[in-house]
Amino acid sequence: MTIIKAKDFTEKLSKAGHVRYTKQNASLGKYGPKNPKIISLGLGDPRPDTFIFSEVSATVANLYNKDGSSDSTDSAQTTISLSEKKSPGSLVEGLDVLLQYGDGYGVRSLLGYAKNLVKNSHCPQYEDWDVIISCGSTDGLDKATDVFLNDGDNIIVDEYTYINAIKTFEAKSYNQVSVGMDTEGMIPEELDRVCSNWQGPNPLKAIYLIPTGQNPTGTTMSLQRRKDIYSVCQKHDLIIIEDDPYYYIQFGDAPVADGETTLSPEYLSKLPGTKNLLPSMLLFDVDGRVIRLDSMSKLMAPNLRTGWITAQKRVIDVIRAHTDTTLIRANGLSMGLLSRLFLEEWKEEGFEKHVAFVQKQYVYRRNLLVKSMKERLGNMIEFSVPETGMFVWLKVNLPDEAKREGVVDELFERMTEKNMLMIPGFLFSADQKNPNVKDIPYFRATFVYAPLEELDMAIERLETVLLEFGCKK
Repeated sequence: MTIIKAKDFTEKLSKAGHVRYTKQNASLGKYGPKNPKIISLGLGDPRPDTFIFSEVSATVANLYNKDGSSDSTDSAQTTISLSEKKSPGSLVEGLDVLLQYGDGYGVRSLLGYAKNLVKNSHCPQYEDWDVIISCGSTDGLDKATDVFLNDGDNIIVDEYTYINAIKTFEAKSYNQVSVGMDTEGMIPEELDRVCSNWQGPNPLKAIYLIPTGQNPTGTTMSLQRRKDIYSVCQKHDLIIIEDDPYYYIQFGDAPVADGETTLSPEYLSKLPGTKNLLPSMLLFDVDGRVIRLDSMSKLMAPNLRTGWITAQKRVIDVIRAHTDTTLIRANGLSMGLLSRLFLEEWKEEGFEKHVAFVQKQYVYRRNLLVKSMKERLGNMIEFSVPETGMFVWLKVNLPDEAKREGVVDELFERMTEKNMLMIPGFLFSADQKNPNVKDIPYFRATFVYAPLEELDMAIERLETVLLEFGCKK
């Protein structure tokens, strides 16, 4: 079997990335409590017996029956605990470690779990890959871009993309180079055209993608589209930042159906669970050019602020050096509770059951919203049914007499007056300098937050607004 090693991209490092790469071994952490022979009068780690918490417990929500259904009547709940010291036979650190300073990689129990999940789910194709715990995708994105990009450098993005990514790139003074999209996301031919014709002052070094359930458009790249995009990135030697927070919220081939059908075993069998998900670009990354961002925000809870970054080890070491001097490491309580849940309470079966539960909840909501949109709005809007994630991206079909400067602002204001909210599409545009973007009537709707009984009510209110603007069903 041929052993593949990642290519060395250190010549592409930013100024900050280069400093962190060359100074990464200067940390004194290796002389810390891991070596019991050393009497430490050097490091500023507080004594664990002064920590304010000696035990932490959390009750795991009883979301579903043992068969994974969500209509549980069993009131029994599970409590997981973290003790002051690591319990005998446990895989998870005690609070003396979880609440202490540590290196930027993260606690070893969760790090080991993440590595195993990445290996089994994404099958990295080269040998020298590694993982580091992050505080979610936004934290990961900030660190991933910092590795390779300087102020004024270029980053390639989708025509419409995650608003916090746009703000992050603006704050770092990156030049955002947008590429056209279709119903599968970024178009490979357009990416190749932009790269081939590039004449800017700085070379194109990196690309930011959300391949699965893209925010805001809800598009999901097919396997072939992912391969084609990767091939273009190889051709033009681009670093790929693969942001995938909606990865586990895939709906597979499940079509839009009524509520009763959605709950049937035959319908639910079409959901991919954990075994039939579209793959990460890591699956065919033979160069080590993909930096993958995973997050537990959509699957577990947002303010756990926990995720992980997967990349070649050189990149992970630079990110670790960054973390050592900023966060120090991700929150110990969040890491410890997730480790206890994943490794000792749920194990593989429990994780799979939870993924299936979330997919079921969200496909049911997607179907309710989409069905209401089709029945109430008809030809007043255009949209594609999302196969993944949380969002529906729609375009309002305004009559010619309603097309005018400022009409999107008018639509938004009227919607809020009718007590329904969607986000105007121009806020997700990387091309804010284009004066025409603001008047293209795109909107992003989400089906995951509002109470079920209010989804149709919201679309009924939208129907009223669009009729006022002369839209025809």
